[in-house]
Amino acid sequence: MKEMISDESFAWVVMAEGGFYFHVSKIKNSLIGWHIRPKIEITNNDKDFMLPLLEWLQSKGVSIQLQRKKLSHRQKYWHDNYRIVLQSRDTIHKVLKILLPHLIGKKRKIAIVVLEWLEKFPRPRWRGGLGALNRYKTEACLRKIQERRLEEQKYFLKFMEYHDKIQELNDRHTSNSKYSHKFFSDLWGVF
Repeated sequence: MKEMISDESFAWVVMAEGGFYFHVSKIKNSLIGWHIRPKIEITNNDKDFMLPLLEWLQSKGVSIQLQRKKLSHRQKYWHDNYRIVLQSRDTIHKVLKILLPHLIGKKRKIAIVVLEWLEKFPRPRWRGGLGALNRYKTEACLRKIQERRLEEQKYFLKFMEYHDKIQELNDRHTSNSKYSHKFFSDLWGVF
């Protein structure tokens, strides 16, 4: 019987083959039109390398599948890539709490920023909640929607400060990033 990899071993793999990110995307049914969520991704082209990682996650109560990305046959040197992607806030919180004592360097700093974000902002606030107001197009309702939108934009900008910290720690300058605090501040005219 194969032995399960340790928490420390998993942490070392994450430091070498993984990354922590905040994924920013447009979303139509949102009050402000944007969504941000944390993401942990581990990628490797060796399926046998990835399977023990999958087993470790499953032993921690994480329900996840190994994703396979088949690369184009036109590429001279091509391999299929295998990915494990964690996107659930609760899952990421659980996994980072386990890994944090074993992480070092930049990955530790990034994990601390992500955990701080998860604990400071337990759930996004800007989804839904205005259905009744949207049905009635009275001036008072429209003003209330506009006030709530401004409030949510300011809240989202606080999220983006954490996004920018992680970009910086990952050596990705926010000036080169597609989305940053500055991008949304300029877009909405909110500071």
